[in-house]
Amino acid sequence: MAEVLTAVAALAIAALTLFLGRRDVTRPAVAFGVVWFGFVALAQLRLTTLETPWPAGFRLLVFAGGLAFVGAATLAGGTAAVRRDAGVRRDDHRGRPLVIAALVLCACGVAGTAYKAHVLGGLPLLSGEADVVRARAIQGGEVVVPAWSTALTNCFYLGMWCALLALWVLRGRTPRVRLAALWALAAGALFGVALLASRNTLLFAAGIPVICAYLIARPERRAARLAWAGLAAGIVVLIVGGLFVARLAERAPQEETFLDRELAAQPLVLKPLVPFYINAVYPLEAASRVYRAVPDQIPYTHGAASLTSLPDAAFPEGKPPFGDDTGVLMRSPEAPGLGWTVAGYEGRLLADAGPAGVVLGSLLLGLGFGALYRWARGRPGVLPVVLVAYLAYYSAFMVYDNYLSFTVIGVFDLAVVAAIGALARREGGAPVAEAPGGGAAAAPATG
Repeated sequence: MAEVLTAVAALAIAALTLFLGRRDVTRPAVAFGVVWFGFVALAQLRLTTLETPWPAGFRLLVFAGGLAFVGAATLAGGTAAVRRDAGVRRDDHRGRPLVIAALVLCACGVAGTAYKAHVLGGLPLLSGEADVVRARAIQGGEVVVPAWSTALTNCFYLGMWCALLALWVLRGRTPRVRLAALWALAAGALFGVALLASRNTLLFAAGIPVICAYLIARPERRAARLAWAGLAAGIVVLIVGGLFVARLAERAPQEETFLDRELAAQPLVLKPLVPFYINAVYPLEAASRVYRAVPDQIPYTHGAASLTSLPDAAFPEGKPPFGDDTGVLMRSPEAPGLGWTVAGYEGRLLADAGPAGVVLGSLLLGLGFGALYRWARGRPGVLPVVLVAYLAYYSAFMVYDNYLSFTVIGVFDLAVVAAIGALARREGGAPVAEAPGGGAAAAPATG
């Protein structure tokens, strides 16, 4: 009965959030609310053997934290939509600096990937044992891959975005051969992203351009909105589900995995959805186990679990092993070989300060996301649009992990985007936005 009531309440909140925010789903409150409460409802199905009943306190916390974020983000960000006044226009940007930036960034990506391949002993995607190779990044409890190498490998998706932006700017102004070369460069950069076999990074690399395109596209046509939703869902299912299955398939053919058993136990119509289901609801399952383990099994970290992206110098006693602790909690004879180490954004906040940390952290995150969204609304240039895309992606991604745990690399990305946007912008370009009818309109003043 508790599962039914939870599912109905969560679905109602998700549906109401989507209805009220349908004109611009990139608003943090909308992107978070729809995904968070939608997945909470999905988790009540209990389709796999690994899932356990949620404690009553955790059920209340799921709603309290989620509603706190939605309310705070709405209060700080307002209800006006960025989508109708995104200040990016083709005529205000030059293609040549974007092409040069794409080439330089891709070269940096090659350097970073070569270094990581040296440290890890191979490229995860091409090794045949992606998880084994990726696990070598942590040895003796210490991360052996420095942050600067991650900044370099991130240049692959930054280069891909530059190539895609150059394609948009140069469309109809340059020979098709050059456009084809840019498409090839973008595809090569995406392959570079895939070499490290990270579903999260690959989804991020593909998702941000889709969100940016959604922001600057015409918002009136219902068919177009449905097409954007279908494209986003297709990317998620392909990358999250497809790569998840592909990595598990690298095991020996005779070795039965937990996914094999779960697939065998499901009706034929549900089998294709099981990988996506696992990725959607296991963060919540892990968070419920963290809820039961804090503070007896997992001591309070007093904020450190959510701030692991800070330099090692900020942690004189070492960074808390939250991922390892979560992995231990998720181990089960029913799921051999499953290395699940994330517990949603609430899991880290629970480790930080328990239920009070979840509510307070949700409020602070919501206020921060909303304030950044309000700052970006109506401002001209590439950076505000990309920033909104980041906020939308991270808001939806919070069902998986806490944004604060990888904030530093996001700041680096946005700094690169700001520099490239400034270099590519034409001198004297008017701060204009695409009007709803497709023409140019002056960008509204910000306040």
